[in-house]
Amino acid sequence: MTEYFDSAAEELATIKKKSQNEKAGLVLHGFIKQIEKIDAKLVWDVSLCSEFEGFPEDLRTRVHQTVLKWSAAAQPVGSQGPCYETYEEHVRGIESLISDLHTIFHELAERQIKGFGDDPRTPLRILYSRAEEKREALV
Repeated sequence: MTEYFDSAAEELATIKKKSQNEKAGLVLHGFIKQIEKIDAKLVWDVSLCSEFEGFPEDLRTRVHQTVLKWSAAAQPVGSQGPCYETYEEHVRGIESLISDLHTIFHELAERQIKGFGDDPRTPLRILYSRAEEKREALV
């Protein structure tokens, strides 16, 4: 896995491990909030990346289909996205979200399209780097 998706998977695994020792309602609610935060961050990053000009249309569609299939954080009104009835189902769904998105972004990296890579933050990092260069030029 890429460092980006590795990190998300490791964070989820840590939450999952901690939660196995705590089954009280309020504590478990805290773990669910942490999982929702991972979900939302992934969706934010891959959504921004996939909408940059030059992102392949076939992969863009797959990103959005994956989000609709597994993400509880980013469902449009009227969608019939995942309805996780248990904490364990939610964890498995986010594990699948991470895995499926990783596969898509690995395919993107293999295509070697300028400005994109296996980390969905790559286009934003390029923009930030350009901004730094402009500021340096002004000094």
